[in-house]
Amino acid sequence: MVCLQNLRKTLRYGGRKNVPSIEEITAITAGRNSKRQMYRLPGGTERVINTKSTSVVQDIIEEICAVINVRSEQEMEEYSLYCIVEGDTFTMPLAREEYILDVTTELQKNQQVYYLIFCRSVWHYSMRLDNALYIEIVFNQIAPDYLEGLLLVMPGEQISQDCVVSFSCTPSTKIKLIMQTDFPLRSCSTTLLKWQPCFTELPIWTTCPR
Repeated sequence: MVCLQNLRKTLRYGGRKNVPSIEEITAITAGRNSKRQMYRLPGGTERVINTKSTSVVQDIIEEICAVINVRSEQEMEEYSLYCIVEGDTFTMPLAREEYILDVTTELQKNQQVYYLIFCRSVWHYSMRLDNALYIEIVFNQIAPDYLEGLLLVMPGEQISQDCVVSFSCTPSTKIKLIMQTDFPLRSCSTTLLKWQPCFTELPIWTTCPR
């Protein structure tokens, strides 16, 4: 069954572009078919996802979207996975058909520090208030731009009433969630809201249930 799933992935996305690392090959031969890979969310929240040798960017986006209650395929297209490499000035979202371990293996081979970051890159669908982590992500992603005055002015120099209501709901809902849950209170300072380097390594390979 696993071999059939891997074959389907290969036919759909093509084969791996880079040779797997020694650690990956050793883990596979030992029966461990997934790696505990860390992904970051806006605001510094970290999430560990079991990433298989055949996992592509689309798989990770779908898994995180499921956690924040984004089910529609069209709405999922608004989210992207970025690979931030320390020292690089610019970055682009990873292609959805890219294999995650192709990306990380190459960077690790070159001894580069990197961060895999999930965020929203298109803003067509209206904001929802039905998921705490969703609100956490949206708030922490737009707060730095808002505080620096970088939010774009709408055509005609006016913002619709719906947008005003949406903007006002975001911080108020965030504060309400902090008071009702165990979410850590994060400063609204633009300095603290930027990505904080973290050198935690998760080289643990596990066996996913089939």
